[in-house]
Amino acid sequence: MGLILHPSGKIDGINNDNFDESLTGKRVVQYVLAPYGDINNRHSESAGNWESSGNSVSITPINSNNQIIVGGWMNVYSDNTNDHSIGIHNGSSTTTIWKTYTANLGSGPWIHQNFTYEQTAGTTSQLTFTLYHARTSGSGNAYLGWSSSPGATSNGQAMWAMEVVA
Repeated sequence: MGLILHPSGKIDGINNDNFDESLTGKRVVQYVLAPYGDINNRHSESAGNWESSGNSVSITPINSNNQIIVGGWMNVYSDNTNDHSIGIHNGSSTTTIWKTYTANLGSGPWIHQNFTYEQTAGTTSQLTFTLYHARTSGSGNAYLGWSSSPGATSNGQAMWAMEVVA
C-alpha cells in the first residue's frame, strides 16, 4: 500500500510509531503557551527573599527522556536602584537565575526580562515551572508583572514550555 495524504493532514499507509522512531535529530513534539491567567500576576519583593511570583506554565511530557525547554519574558521594574532576579522553580528547587539591574527612573520604564531554562523531563507526569522573584541587592521594591489588576490579559508577559526529543 502506498502513502495516501488527506487534506485533513492524516496520512494512511505508515505506522506512526515506526515513522516517529525513524526520524533523527532533535524535534519539538509538544509546545504549550501558558494561559493568560497563569502569567498575569504581579509580584513585589523588597526583603531579598526568593518568593513565588505566581507565574507558571505546565506541561505533561510524553517521554521521560525528552528535554523540556521553558522560556518567555516578564516585565520588571524597581522603585529604587537595585538588582533583582527571576529564577525557574522546577517543582523541587529554584535553578537557573537571570539577574536584572534596575534603577529608579520615576514612572518608568518597565523592561522585559527574557529567560530560558532546560532540563530532562525525568517523568511523564505533569511538570509545573514557576517563576520565583527576589530583590538581590540595593533597596526598595522590585516588581515583576506590569499591572496589579491585569484582568484577562497577559500583563505584557509570556511563558511557554516545549518538549524536544533528546
